[in-house]
Amino acid sequence: MTNAKMLKESEQWLATTLQSILDAVMITDTTECIKVLNPAAEALTGWKHEDALGKDLTEVLRIINEQTHTPIESLVTKVLREGDSIRLANHTLLAKDGTETSIDCSAVPIRDDKGNITGVVVVFRDITTHLEMSELLKAIVEWAADLLRTYAAEIYLYDQGREELRLVIGYGSEYIGATLKPGEGMVGKVFQSGEPMIVDDYQTWEGKTPVFETTPPFTTVLVVPLKWRKWVIGALAIVADARRRTFNQDDVRLATLFAKLAAVTIKNAQLYEELQSRMEEQRRILAQQVAERTAELAHRALQLETSAQVSREITSILDIDDLLIRVVELIREAFSYYYVQIFLVDQGTNRLVLQAGSGQIGRQFKSQGKSLEIGATSLNGEVAQTNEALIVNDLSHEPRYLAEELLPDTMSELVIPLRVGRQVIGTLDVQSAKPNAFSEVDLLVIQSLGDQVAIAIENARLYDRSRELAVLEERNRLARELHDSVTQSLFSLDLHARAVATYLKRDPQQAEAQIQELRQITHDTLQEMRSLIFDLRPFSLEDIGLVPALRQQIEHLRRPNGPEFVLDVRGERRLSAEVEQGLFRIAQEALRNAVKHTGARHIAVALTMDPGHVTLCVTDDGRGFDPESPPADRRAFGLIGMRERAELLDGDFEIISQPGAGTRVEVRVLA
Repeated sequence: MTNAKMLKESEQWLATTLQSILDAVMITDTTECIKVLNPAAEALTGWKHEDALGKDLTEVLRIINEQTHTPIESLVTKVLREGDSIRLANHTLLAKDGTETSIDCSAVPIRDDKGNITGVVVVFRDITTHLEMSELLKAIVEWAADLLRTYAAEIYLYDQGREELRLVIGYGSEYIGATLKPGEGMVGKVFQSGEPMIVDDYQTWEGKTPVFETTPPFTTVLVVPLKWRKWVIGALAIVADARRRTFNQDDVRLATLFAKLAAVTIKNAQLYEELQSRMEEQRRILAQQVAERTAELAHRALQLETSAQVSREITSILDIDDLLIRVVELIREAFSYYYVQIFLVDQGTNRLVLQAGSGQIGRQFKSQGKSLEIGATSLNGEVAQTNEALIVNDLSHEPRYLAEELLPDTMSELVIPLRVGRQVIGTLDVQSAKPNAFSEVDLLVIQSLGDQVAIAIENARLYDRSRELAVLEERNRLARELHDSVTQSLFSLDLHARAVATYLKRDPQQAEAQIQELRQITHDTLQEMRSLIFDLRPFSLEDIGLVPALRQQIEHLRRPNGPEFVLDVRGERRLSAEVEQGLFRIAQEALRNAVKHTGARHIAVALTMDPGHVTLCVTDDGRGFDPESPPADRRAFGLIGMRERAELLDGDFEIISQPGAGTRVEVRVLA
């Protein structure tokens, strides 16, 4: 599966998840710019997703502090400052139309794999009306006291964690908050037994507790258990003045009804709170999952962006050593890996030889000539042998892992083959200081990079070979020139020297003429040798540039009785070394042909450097020829060479000529 496809599926998963969440969810970047708004957020804020995109969070999510009635600080700013999740309770949301809604709100940071905050997830919801347990219980005890004609009523609830009964609600009671142990006092005994209990005079009752020492004389007490199904969860105590009334079984039955009502109310409230707690936990988990998934998507997007950047950089480097050093450093920096190295197969020894490693450690390994046997004796060796990638997320139990003293923190390793077609040319090895650092997605990303690195290596090798072929071609051309010009001149010198020797005795005047001819041939041969030496001279085109090199070439070709030269340059600028070298050699060959073969009196060189492309024209007024039937002499090799050089530059090459009308050589390349 490609990275682009995985990212698209992840985005679809995120969109589907956000659509199904009942809470309102908004996602922003670190500049408070809104990226996502789900339907619940649309409903509460009054903003549509498409209208909110790109706006500041505080413009769409307007939250007011209910106590101070002032706008709150930006949630993004608060999260960035504190570096952690935050939660706001009982605040007011001002919708787009001015509607006010009480909300709870939380904000969670989104982090990349380096721990940097890349955005914020904001989750908020309308505070729904919920059961007010204390108000309901208060109403029950007041109702019970009124119907039973008593002056006080109390509700005790059992706290399982503290193992005690606490007086939580009271009517006419001065003991709110008092606690009893199970079995202590009337309430404790009723809680243990689960049966009602009546004491006519609590002051004289032998089981009274110190908590209620101040109970006045003639106080009668009725206590009934609060039961939920088969469990006792507390007790209801009814207190009256014994001089006005006492309790009987009818009172017990009535109090039990109130106790059942109170138990149902308490349990419903507890169930509601438990449900709310579970929902809150689910919301928290979901928000965390959304945040983690969003962070993962951000990380994948970063990987794709980095992969594209690495691809752009490595394809522009043609020197293999520079290329591999740049590759390992780019990958290590971009993905925060501990160490990265590249091995290439040495065909002579059939071993993996380290070509580049990241940082000072990599340079040290390279200087030591580190190499590995191809085979299962190492992770890189096995990958080179099997042409299959390897992920080892726990190296502590990996026998093929070759521990290095200079890399003590390596805990996970991913090795992929570098291959051209079906041939493995090396391995790319990335190491992490974290356990379980690599996933299948990481493998796909690194393998994609590795494939591009392999292509870049092959391109660099082909470039080196093309340069070698260019040097060989130049040597062959010089050999032809030596054979055609110098050898012929030396042969002529020999003939004229013999003629001079013959005429010296018989015809001195004729001998003098032969000597003059001999001098001219010697002069021409000397000029030809100088021309060849100039071609061999190792001046650096990269140092002086194309235009100065053309000027030097023209000055070299000037002769007292030779053709007139004109150089016209427009938009002068430096080009890449490859383009400058190719254009110079084409111009050099075209000028040489014009001087030697055309009999031209005027030769013009025009170099036009427009944005994006360069055009070179060499024009002469010589005898011309039919391009469809090129000359049978050595000039044909020069024409073929010029065309091949233009093709190596991906340029357009054209020769315009006809007998008696001169020649125009034109090449156009992108640059």
